[in-house]
Amino acid sequence: MRRWVPYGLFLVACAISVYAAFYVATTAEERRRDQFHADAQETRRRIEARLETYVQVVRDGTALLAASNEIHFGEFRAFVRRLELAKRYPGIEAIGFTQRVTQRGLRGFTRAIELDGVSRFRVRPAGERPDYHAVVFLEPMAPASREAIGYDLGIDPLQREAMDRARDTGQPALAAGGSEPFDAVVQNAVILYVPVYRSGVATETVEDRRRALYGFVFSPIRAELLLERAAVGSVQPVTFEVYDGTELEHSSLIFESASPTAQPEYASAGALSVGGQQWLLVVKSVSAVPAYIPRPVRNTLIGGLFFSLLLFVVVRVQISAWETATRHEAEMHASAQAVRASEARLREALAREQEARAAAQAADRAKDDFLVSVSHELRTPISAMLGWLSMMKTGAVHEDRREHAIDVVERNARLQARLIEDLLDVSRILLGRMSVDLQPLAVAPAVLFVLDSLRPTAQAAGVDLHAPVMSGPGMIRGDLARVQQIVWNLVSNAIKFTPSGGHVDVELTDDGVHVVVRVRDTGIGIAPEFLPHVFDRFSQAAGASARASSGLGLGMAITKHLIELHGGTIAAFSEGRDRGTLFVVSFPSVPAAAATDPGPSTGREAQPPMASGLLASATPIASVAIH
Repeated sequence: MRRWVPYGLFLVACAISVYAAFYVATTAEERRRDQFHADAQETRRRIEARLETYVQVVRDGTALLAASNEIHFGEFRAFVRRLELAKRYPGIEAIGFTQRVTQRGLRGFTRAIELDGVSRFRVRPAGERPDYHAVVFLEPMAPASREAIGYDLGIDPLQREAMDRARDTGQPALAAGGSEPFDAVVQNAVILYVPVYRSGVATETVEDRRRALYGFVFSPIRAELLLERAAVGSVQPVTFEVYDGTELEHSSLIFESASPTAQPEYASAGALSVGGQQWLLVVKSVSAVPAYIPRPVRNTLIGGLFFSLLLFVVVRVQISAWETATRHEAEMHASAQAVRASEARLREALAREQEARAAAQAADRAKDDFLVSVSHELRTPISAMLGWLSMMKTGAVHEDRREHAIDVVERNARLQARLIEDLLDVSRILLGRMSVDLQPLAVAPAVLFVLDSLRPTAQAAGVDLHAPVMSGPGMIRGDLARVQQIVWNLVSNAIKFTPSGGHVDVELTDDGVHVVVRVRDTGIGIAPEFLPHVFDRFSQAAGASARASSGLGLGMAITKHLIELHGGTIAAFSEGRDRGTLFVVSFPSVPAAAATDPGPSTGREAQPPMASGLLASATPIASVAIH
């Protein structure tokens, strides 16, 4: 075997050398790919930045008109001249203003424009329409631009759709394809619209914005001039194409920087949102796939093979010395292993002792915390009842307050009974004596009963409760009282931890396999670190909001056990604090034909509802919303 060791090492070293060369090649390829994606992102950023700059230029025109809806041709011409569009913003051919005019005000509008210095001003094309969007200004005023004055841009459906979108949202909107009067100004232009509203008029709602619309500042833009320098500054040379829409179709091509001379090594495609219009950006690398072995890969392979041969020679010379050293090393290794094994056993013993001590300390703390919590939760209602009863006994409560005092005593007595019942249920669970009487049961009426019972609580918390609407069988084999207890726990928990003004949604669905109850609220939510422990006994989330709510942390544990006794499951979902909570309970569904079969029963007497509880796509059979 010793004779074959050098050869084996030589083969292993050669394999490592080949792998190292492969790794270098892969790393170089990954660097090129990462650099391409970085260049693609930079190209996207440059395009978005240029587009945002051009949108801001057009927005400046709206600021001029928003300050005063009455503006003279000379003022607008001076404003556009100061922008130096051709020098500073290549691609923006002109900036104009189109004013909204109703059919009734068309004649007065035309007369006012002519008095302002524009002779023979007419709105084109002629015809009666509910409203007109005639071009009033278009600067710089070239001979071709004069033909656009008075043209109604709302005639073109594409332009009208962009104008309506800008009007309703209050944001810039882009219309691709150009329009008839601007073909003489710039071919295949895209037109950017920014709405202008009347000064001092409310624009909070869509209807307000429609009534307050004064007109649009618009600009025909030459896309190729806007986009041609977007790829400047890339580490690797890239080309890009921009398409109107989200489909890669040649007919919708807006701009192409350059065509690759070879099959590109990398390509990337992504959507751009431009003035409410979706564009598709496709970035391609200019360099083709390398057809030779790069120098770093070649040097790595040659160096690795050389050292493999050197290792082979050294091992052949030193094999005898290695044998002796190996034997001594094995003896020392065996001794060291024995020592390490002893140390490991000692560490394990110490660790077990520490774990046992920590567990005992944790049990003591949990017992103390539980006793404090139980004593507090039991003493609070008793103190309230004793206080009011003492006041009633001594006559300190007036007649008009006696009914309120009796309500307080009754409410605290019910709270006391509920806490004691929770403790008894936990004792039954621990002793294995918790049982349910399974009978064919329609879930929706049980949910309705609980929601009606919780209506006063929901109203006191500032929410409205609406009864569900039946639209499916929703039959299960269950214990009515325990099902009500499950729903009670979930809904009352949701109401308790939802601030005033929030809402709770209860949904009941049946897909023929499972009956699913979902309880969703917009309350304080559950922290991610506490979510796995939400169904543990005596577990309560830390924080001021949790401490402000009474309870022993038993409701969710009891609810989970009751659901499992029904053969169901429960899951809790929350995106974090103040993001709301979703509890999903799933029961096995019973077909309507099998509902008459009484089935097995555990013989347990029904209990009053006490507390609360798989995400499935199913036919809804009941839906409740608390707002």
